[in-house]
Amino acid sequence: MKKTIYILYCAILALAVSACSKEEQGDSNGLPYITFGVSGINIDTKALITNDDLTSNSHPNVYVYGVKNNTTNIFDGTEIYKESDSNNWNTNPKEQWEPGQSYSFHGFTHSPQTPTNGASFSMKSSGLEINVSQPDDYDEANMVDYLLSHAYKVADGSNYRTVMLYMQHAMSWIEIVVQKEMPEHTIALNSINLSNIFKSATMKCEFQGIANSGDKNVWAVQLSGTNNQTYTKTSFTTSGENHLGSMRILAIPQQLTNATTLAVNYTVTEPSGAKTYDQEFILLNYTPYVWESGHKIIYTLTINTGVQLKGEICEWKDGGYTEGVILPNN
Repeated sequence: MKKTIYILYCAILALAVSACSKEEQGDSNGLPYITFGVSGINIDTKALITNDDLTSNSHPNVYVYGVKNNTTNIFDGTEIYKESDSNNWNTNPKEQWEPGQSYSFHGFTHSPQTPTNGASFSMKSSGLEINVSQPDDYDEANMVDYLLSHAYKVADGSNYRTVMLYMQHAMSWIEIVVQKEMPEHTIALNSINLSNIFKSATMKCEFQGIANSGDKNVWAVQLSGTNNQTYTKTSFTTSGENHLGSMRILAIPQQLTNATTLAVNYTVTEPSGAKTYDQEFILLNYTPYVWESGHKIIYTLTINTGVQLKGEICEWKDGGYTEGVILPNN
């Protein structure tokens, strides 16, 4: 009797292990499923898609294109879904690797909200071409963010692995930080004004970086309209003893002109009373004078009774790679 029970237990255990193995590897033909991983960057604002967003269970929609043997589309803008208990992403239904077949994949994601306030977004050519307009007025929540991954190549489906979609931002990330020089200064920031930039463009990816190569996606930008867009912010939150406020913009990549200005209005309380100042800077006179795709650019304004401006391209970990630091040319 005990021997019979033991044999029955072993049979049930074998079936359970077999079923688990097939689910991990694939269905009854034993081929493994094509599984994805998604990696972004970690900077916080309302419109910008961050790595925290992509790893959360309330992530923005992510889509994938996949080609087998350079001819057969196996994914055509197909949405992938994150497993709730892991960082794996899959299509529904799942697809399987095939030995001897070569593959190429890339993915994309964009701001989850429907753009309003003059903003718009559309795409074609498997996500390698986009049309973007940013909002008419300063509106962080309605700025358009778009991320395109590197291309991921697999020479042979028998060497299956997780397909990592290393996402890179197509827009330029502009942050204007205003601070006072000394904590004892009594200064109130009234407004930040960024004037005469382009808000619309058609962007085509001319070169798509290959995953794990260190290359970056390269975009050709065809600006549209005129460079007369102005953004103004008048409400600020301080943080730390010197920080007076900041302004964040997702901008169309572009070269600046003599008309592009950054202005700040502030009030200084002095022994003789409060006095309000206006300071304006022509950004073409400061590095960087080109806002490149995928770059985070910080302009720091330091106030006493006057203002000093410093511009720099900061370290940006993008798709697992690190941008160099370019110091300002004052």
